Amino acid sequence: MSKITYIYRIIHYKNLDFLLKNGLHCCNSLVHGSKYLSIGDKSLITSRGTKSIQIEPKGVLNDYIPFYFGVHSPMLYRIHTGRVDGINYSQNEIIYLVSSVDEIIKKKLQFIFTDRHAYQSYAGFYNSSDDLKQLDWDVINSKNWANVENDNDRMSRKQAEFLVYKFLPENCIIGIGVYDEISLEKVKKILKNNNSSISAKIKRNWYY
Repeated sequence: MSKITYIYRIIHYKNLDFLLKNGLHCCNSLVHGSKYLSIGDKSLITSRGTKSIQIEPKGVLNDYIPFYFGVHSPMLYRIHTGRVDGINYSQNEIIYLVSSVDEIIKKKLQFIFTDRHAYQSYAGFYNSSDDLKQLDWDVINSKNWANVENDNDRMSRKQAEFLVYKFLPENCIIGIGVYDEISLEKVKKILKNNNSSISAKIKRNWYY
């Protein structure tokens, strides 16, 4: 690959301390923080537990840690507009964990990725970085991803997923993006308490 392919995962900032101490674990893992704050759609999380993966390393979607290839995700928009049942967080409570495909490969972690939302029945699944060209990078990198009359699949392609199998160590996180100065101070305090060298920066343009 000629340039770095970044990947992004959004979490509640209060989960950062646990992740720095324990790494990132898939939904099916037995390692979970007792105070972990989920920001996902519970019904979709349950459904992903039954979605089988037909390529190596196989399993189901909940055996993987999902990242997006871009910012401005439809999921973040749903959180921002209060359209996730049981979730009532403001954007400044949500942070971006940043890694890269290159970092995952360097650490020899197993992964797959999709060309659209992974739960879609017609999603394409890949496990070689040579197939990153299959993704719709224009819509992935766009803030305007709404479906239109002549293309009712834009939102799904925007949500192409990079999925790390089972576990991702905290040293694979190469940066953190936050909403504002208040968020930055909270995150920096958590990083300092964990003696972490990860850099955190305000990335207001990543949010809605």
